[in-house]
Amino acid sequence: MTNVFEADAQLRHAARELSEAFVAIKTDKDSRYRPGGYRPVWQAAIHLSERLADVGNGSPLEPDVAVQEAATGLLQHPVFIGGVHKSGTTLLRNLMDSHSKLLVIPTDGFGVGMLQKLCRSTDTERARKKVLTAFLVASAVAHPYSADPNWLLSGKPGDVQPYLQFARYFCFWTSRFDDDAFGLLATIVCAFLSLQNLESARQKRYWVEKSTFNVFMVDSLLSEYPRAKFVQIVRHPAAIICSQKRKQVLKGRRLNLIKELETIYSGMALALENRDKLGVEKYHVLKYEDLVAQTDSTMTMLTDWLQIEFDEILTKPTVNGHLSDANTAHPELGFQSGTVSKASSAHWRHELTEDEVALIQCYMSPVLEKLGYEGGHGGFAAYLRSAHRLSNQYGADPHIKKIGTIQGVASWLRRAKV
Repeated sequence: MTNVFEADAQLRHAARELSEAFVAIKTDKDSRYRPGGYRPVWQAAIHLSERLADVGNGSPLEPDVAVQEAATGLLQHPVFIGGVHKSGTTLLRNLMDSHSKLLVIPTDGFGVGMLQKLCRSTDTERARKKVLTAFLVASAVAHPYSADPNWLLSGKPGDVQPYLQFARYFCFWTSRFDDDAFGLLATIVCAFLSLQNLESARQKRYWVEKSTFNVFMVDSLLSEYPRAKFVQIVRHPAAIICSQKRKQVLKGRRLNLIKELETIYSGMALALENRDKLGVEKYHVLKYEDLVAQTDSTMTMLTDWLQIEFDEILTKPTVNGHLSDANTAHPELGFQSGTVSKASSAHWRHELTEDEVALIQCYMSPVLEKLGYEGGHGGFAAYLRSAHRLSNQYGADPHIKKIGTIQGVASWLRRAKV
């Protein structure tokens, strides 16, 4: 491994280039929020990852036979985490990350839904390289609005060896699976398991993948993985709206409130539908509010459902074993890495207007109470009153105005039957 790295001058240069980009953005932290400020990091990460992919293709690495057997058996036992954006899927994944019985894929964007889009848009060889490159980039570079960039696979700035090893394992495993989205996902899982030592690899009972798309792809995932289990996390829609509203302000945009509510509603309705269809033994629904307020008991219920032992490590969020950021959009409050913020579930009560809260609760009332939340009061009349007052706040937003039309009435009545 070391000889491959030392012999490739381009690889050494690319690793140094990314390390220098990391140092620069850590020195000037405000630059990540300026337009194009994070671009040097992304460009350096892409350059390094493309070179790693080229080297991997030239020298695939075969894992130990016992690791190959462990990987083949593990593939049949996935746990898919899902939920709408900002509902807590990342926190749940990070809490599960360090358990000895779980192989948790540490990156976002590699669910079957995204991989299917990639397979449709490019040829097989190019798709493989794109997936490998994207995985390496995602595991090297933190989100620009989160903590400092880091090297997830190694934990040491500039240590490119685990990335080179993953690339070579990935290129070995590509020959074992079909050239489709499921084959690419299997390749990622097996290459990631190959990074583990033999004892650790043999302990794994499940592999865990998190994607918001998973709740919308249950039938497709079950057709490929009949033994799959699903965990969906739900969160009070007002908290999600509050988070999305803050995010759009940072981007200089205005939130499309009704479109956001439609997405949240469909996700929460699926929590009920999928659980009823598959049964609680295959489809587990938990609330974000319970996860942050009662982390120990909520994670204990999850491990009981998975039939694995509870471990205190399940209360400390990590990413590939490294402490992760606290689950808050308010870093100024000083929450430590590797902790769960309880404050993040209540900010919406102070940041949203009464009319926004009323509209959200009326819109979502058919599913809120069934998932253990307080529903809206006043029915459709209260819904219309809130929408009318909000039309001024949102600049006569056509999506808000639509509520009072025949289409809006029909939509509300359909939801009321859920």
